[in-house]
Amino acid sequence: LVHRAHRFLKRFSLLVFNVADETAAVDVVIASVKGLYRIVEKAALRHDDRQGSCECILDILRARLVYNNDAGIGRALDSVGRCATVVRVKERLADASRTPEGWGDVLVNLLIDGEEDEGSGVGYSQLIVELQLVRQEMNEVNDSDSLQQLVTFRGIRELITASGLALPR
Repeated sequence: LVHRAHRFLKRFSLLVFNVADETAAVDVVIASVKGLYRIVEKAALRHDDRQGSCECILDILRARLVYNNDAGIGRALDSVGRCATVVRVKERLADASRTPEGWGDVLVNLLIDGEEDEGSGVGYSQLIVELQLVRQEMNEVNDSDSLQQLVTFRGIRELITASGLALPR
């Protein structure tokens, strides 16, 4: 999975930058390929029938486009739909729909096609990737201290949930 993601990184990055240019994004962040430790952690800590399966990892490649307003996010959704197959959209801008950590965005999972292997004619099939469409004010709170707190909180929450315990209120 990690090897495949590296094969798709250039194509995904080009798609993201094309959407950013077309829709006047104010910032573009393309993350590195998700680390093997986090992939295994996410798969192991699932609390459903797909626990332990890496098939549920839809963000091994991910990027963030930042916009000054919701109109920009709307333009990005339109643009993305013309560039790739949209698999899933999660609206998490409203307070009630944000992640438990408080993150708000429009999360879009896309199915992208890989490039053919030179000379062999064998393709790399397809990969599901994640694109976050974010308001500027949300992006500003995403500093390194906040990110470390998020990672710690998320890990604790996932461990509690995977163990079948109720989260404290």
